Amino acid sequence: MKPKLKWSPLSSIHFSKNTESSIELAVKNTDKTENIKLLTHQKIVKAYMNPDTPFRGILLYHGLGSGKTLSAIGVSEGFKNDRKTVVFLPGQSLEDNFIHELEKCGNKHYIAPRKNWYFKDEANMTKQESEIIPEKILEQLNGGWFVNQNEKANFSKLKKSEQKQIKEQIRHKIAQQYQIIRYNGVSKEKLEDFKKNGLLDNKLVIVDEAHNVVSMITNYINDPTNTKTHIRGRLLYDLFMSAKNTRFIFLSGTPIINYPKELSVIFNILRGPITMFKYNIKLKNKNLDDFSEYLRNFPYIDYMNLTNTSIEVSQTPFGFSIKNGSIYKDDESPTNHMDWVKRLKSYVSNSNVSLDIQSVQTNVLHCFPSDKFNESFIEGLNLKNTEVFMRRISGLVSYYGDSHKYELQQHKIDEKKVFKKDGFPTVTINPIQKLEMSKTQYIKYEKERLKEVRNDAKKTARKMSKMFEDEGSELTTYRARSLAICNFTYPLSIEEDEKINPKNREKILEGLKTKFEVYSQSLKDSNISQTFYELSPKYWTIKERIEKVKGTSVVYSHLKNREGLSAMFTMLHRVGWKPLKISFDKKSKKWSISHGGNKTYILYGDKADENREYLRKIFNSEMSDIPPGLSELLPFQSNLYGEVVKTFFITSSGAEGITLKNVRQIHVVEHHWSEIRVDQVIGRVNRLNSHIALPENERTVEVYKYATVFGKLKVDELLSGDNGKTSDEAVINTALRKKIINDKLLQSLRGASIDCAYHKIPNCYQLDNNSYHPDFDKHIKDSKINIAPQIKLSSIKLPAKSWIPKKFHNLEILYDKLTNTVYDKESVKIGRPKEIAMMIKKEKAFMPI
Repeated sequence: MKPKLKWSPLSSIHFSKNTESSIELAVKNTDKTENIKLLTHQKIVKAYMNPDTPFRGILLYHGLGSGKTLSAIGVSEGFKNDRKTVVFLPGQSLEDNFIHELEKCGNKHYIAPRKNWYFKDEANMTKQESEIIPEKILEQLNGGWFVNQNEKANFSKLKKSEQKQIKEQIRHKIAQQYQIIRYNGVSKEKLEDFKKNGLLDNKLVIVDEAHNVVSMITNYINDPTNTKTHIRGRLLYDLFMSAKNTRFIFLSGTPIINYPKELSVIFNILRGPITMFKYNIKLKNKNLDDFSEYLRNFPYIDYMNLTNTSIEVSQTPFGFSIKNGSIYKDDESPTNHMDWVKRLKSYVSNSNVSLDIQSVQTNVLHCFPSDKFNESFIEGLNLKNTEVFMRRISGLVSYYGDSHKYELQQHKIDEKKVFKKDGFPTVTINPIQKLEMSKTQYIKYEKERLKEVRNDAKKTARKMSKMFEDEGSELTTYRARSLAICNFTYPLSIEEDEKINPKNREKILEGLKTKFEVYSQSLKDSNISQTFYELSPKYWTIKERIEKVKGTSVVYSHLKNREGLSAMFTMLHRVGWKPLKISFDKKSKKWSISHGGNKTYILYGDKADENREYLRKIFNSEMSDIPPGLSELLPFQSNLYGEVVKTFFITSSGAEGITLKNVRQIHVVEHHWSEIRVDQVIGRVNRLNSHIALPENERTVEVYKYATVFGKLKVDELLSGDNGKTSDEAVINTALRKKIINDKLLQSLRGASIDCAYHKIPNCYQLDNNSYHPDFDKHIKDSKINIAPQIKLSSIKLPAKSWIPKKFHNLEILYDKLTNTVYDKESVKIGRPKEIAMMIKKEKAFMPI
């Protein structure tokens, strides 16, 4: 029999205590009827988010390899009889992964290979059986496939046509329960239609890689006037916030991508809008304290504030009621708002108090106001009002770290950071290499940067106050020209034929590329090194390294055209590099390739096609996964050391969700305004068993980052505004500042997580005796009420005395002399003091709690 779990509303002072005890019970529960075998941290999430709990949403802040997708599937399968699931994910690769996880670990009707299948005609089915089979399959086959749990798996022995039928039935079955939406490509019209038709109402919504969606929304909040660029962010926010009776699961190992206020977006969605109702009342002969006590027993009020003339209340989630501080599923609860109002009025009138329904004032509140987030919680590089922040997110986040712990070694002399993890390559992150800007670069840089400064000055009056330099700016254009020139500049002899505009852009860029190709080919071999270094110290330094490395390398840049990778490829072609090109002739059904010997590279573009994946598999040395006709054309059947492809170039759009293997060097050409983006690039290479094919001493990755800096060449006008720093340095400084602040906020997330006590996370936030107000402004004004009371404790070892129970003998505990309370030492360490006994030494009294 399952243990009865006890939950409290998010507003309750008992929330921490009840959540902690319920989690302990949930973890001990072993339900043999469950289809999915969940790990402990996954069981916690499923126990917390199910049809019998009232919570609208939760962020699964779970680390690499922790099984976030399986955690979400565990929750969704628990809801399958209650509501359908809508899954938002970036694109095809993660959609395939989600369906694969469902087929591997989900409902028994989704799993093909490990089951015994038999066919049954529709005429011989019971009503219950016919409801299991999707309607389309019934029509196509006049029957359907069922699983026999008592027999051995037979899927591999079935005919190919029968296996195909089962797989198709499984896909249809999944489609009955799950609707998958790729948010990277969803149109404005579709999003508007989703909201109009209430797509998310009464659904469970899973958002994979939620930080991507949140980033879109935050860009809109930062620049709400830019409806063209940020329209999807606005529509997604509206869609989520307007969803009724909806549950949300957000999946992210990196909840903050760029700005701290991204957390306000996450928790506003997960908490949902909070509607407060204020009514005028007449107490007549009723005492206020008595009435307050009476009103607290009305089971459908979540939060209340009472005065002599009014009551301010919020209602419990539909379908739930509160009794004795705990919240329960209640089939007799009000089914709509008007029903709730009628019951409230009736309940109040029974106490000889009149409630004026017509006087109602409504106020819709949110967890955090996005426009006040920074000023409320950030001061310099430190946080303030941390207790308010943690109190307001309590119940909205679950934290579980990486399944593989790493060891960090920091070298003080050369400032290298070396990361080691079991099963992962050893990653060495070198300090940023500062390369002095050349004279040619500076001439172009000065011109473009001064233009940017003048343009920004015009916009400043219209912009909001900024905590970070890039905040409220369109990152595709902000400092874009000066940043591009930090990478590369064309020779002074090459200029645009005319001013670039949207209509002629493609033509002008192609012209610049052609001119530079002609220029490069005209260079004497003896002048190549000096000339190319003058145009791009970065590109030439990277070229030198990727040619010398023993093994393969990855080069990342978010710039592709003009001064981006396109220019670097022209330089590489001049010194003998060539791209690997593959093509398949559908008529002859034959493959062809173009190869550049030991100087071959791949550009992994942003267009998803089958050939692009074959290029990645060749680079990864996964030769068994490519067609035989293609494999036999390759000069070598291994690429462990770059025999076929030496270097893999990726851009921000082309790098999402991919795994690269056996890589020995990563080159980050330019930094991003967010350190997380750089970490994600490293994450493409730093994977579990990604280097297993290499000898143990070669399972290493060197990470190089680059920045163009001013040397002796400086101009006073630039110095005054930019503090003597290039745009490269401005980006790096902003990213590092964000990282310091964001790391502290993420620490608060971990401490406020529902499972912090169970996982013994340091500084676990304790709600007991703390107050809460749904109105953010009122809450922040009285922030001291959220600070947990400080207890002065003495560390002692309990003696082996007859008046102390044996199990406590010689136990190290913490003792409060003022209250005679004995605390568990480990619980105090994590910030959740747990009382285990009362001890009065003088009276030789010891009473376990």
